[in-house]
Amino acid sequence: MVVDGLVLTLLTLVFVVAQIVSHRWIKKVTNCYLFWVIIGAFWFIWLCVFRFGPDWTRHADATITNPGGYEDSIIISKAFLLDVCPFAGLAMCFSLMVDPSRKAARALSPIALIGGLITVASLAFDETNNARLTAQFIFIGDPENDGMKCYFILHFLQVVLSVGVMLNTPRNGWKGALATFGTIMGYYCYVAIVMAATGCRWNVSGLNLNDWSPDGEYHFVSEIFNIPVKACPYIGIPFLVLVGCGIVALKDYVFDRGWFAYGNAYSKRWYLWYDYNRYVVQKWI
Repeated sequence: MVVDGLVLTLLTLVFVVAQIVSHRWIKKVTNCYLFWVIIGAFWFIWLCVFRFGPDWTRHADATITNPGGYEDSIIISKAFLLDVCPFAGLAMCFSLMVDPSRKAARALSPIALIGGLITVASLAFDETNNARLTAQFIFIGDPENDGMKCYFILHFLQVVLSVGVMLNTPRNGWKGALATFGTIMGYYCYVAIVMAATGCRWNVSGLNLNDWSPDGEYHFVSEIFNIPVKACPYIGIPFLVLVGCGIVALKDYVFDRGWFAYGNAYSKRWYLWYDYNRYVVQKWI
């Protein structure tokens, strides 16, 4: 329902704002590696049990006769994580468990944040999303609808984990943007290889025109922006890359050098935040 979807979208935004506002008071906890190990391990296991485990089992039991067809392509796509959102969500949880530096999670954060925000926001407008303001839908999804398993919690995690990782990792300048660019390109290379090997043609993160067609997962791009379907991959994918790298720059040059970096040291002297950020804006202009 649209109303339930709107409430879930607002809850996500409120949680993100709370993360940002409370950051300077809880950063001693959120900068601890053990904190991220617990978070990453719990949600990695949760998603494997309720979302990805059934997808992998279904692929193992299925007889693929038409890999280019919609039904078989969906089975292949879910098994090999060819959709960027499931890949980013699961990969981020795993990286938080095994990488104390959080460099891998930091590189994944921009694409996870973009995909998560778009999907969560769509709950407020899509009348066919079957969103429900219930604990079952929030944490497990709709067991009867294969496409809605852990639908909300997966994208919610992408958003909040991305914001949390970016708030708690040091500034990395152009190297961070380069790492994000390499991560996106590396993932698309992986998807292209699996597509060539399996013949999958649907739900492949926009690498095939089917994803941008009226029946595809990105159909809204052509409809909302009035872009020809054939042009969508050449606009949508570069846009993802540019926005992803732009998020890294925004984090580095606004949050790390602005309110957070300066405000943490002078939390009681609010006028210094104003003076410093005014200096940053003037410098940009």
